[in-house]
Amino acid sequence: AQTVARLCWLQHQAGFYFSIENPGESMLLAFPAISQLYEIGFDVVFDQCMFGLFPPPRDDKIPQGPHKKRTKLLTNMGTLNALAITCSGEHKHTLCWGTIRSRGKSISIAKAAGAYPKQLCHLWAKLVRAAADRLME
Repeated sequence: AQTVARLCWLQHQAGFYFSIENPGESMLLAFPAISQLYEIGFDVVFDQCMFGLFPPPRDDKIPQGPHKKRTKLLTNMGTLNALAITCSGEHKHTLCWGTIRSRGKSISIAKAAGAYPKQLCHLWAKLVRAAADRLME
C-alpha cells in the first residue's frame, strides 16, 4: 500500500493521473498512506449492476438478476466521475457467492463476477482517453 501511494503521489506531481480500484467496502482506502491521497484525489463509487454485471447463464435456466458489486475508485482523474452510477433499485440482485452449473461446468459465481462487464470497460476506456487527450493539449 505504501508503494502504491508513493507511485500515485509521483504520478500527480508529474502532472499525470492515478486511480486505485477496490471493492466498495475495502479497508485499503483507510490505510494511512493511501488515505493521504485524498489531499489530491477523490472517490468515485459505482455499482456494476448498472453496467450489466450478470452471473454466467445457469444450466437449470433459473432466472438471475445482476450482481450489485459496489466498486470504489480513489483517483485524481476528473473524467472518471462519469462512472459514478449507483443502483437504481429497479431490479433484484443475485448474490455473488456459491457455485452454479454453466455450460456443463461448475463455476464460482464470485470468480466470474471478477471480470468487468463490457459496458463498464467501454465507458472507462472512453473516459481515460478523454483525460489523456486533455494532457496532450
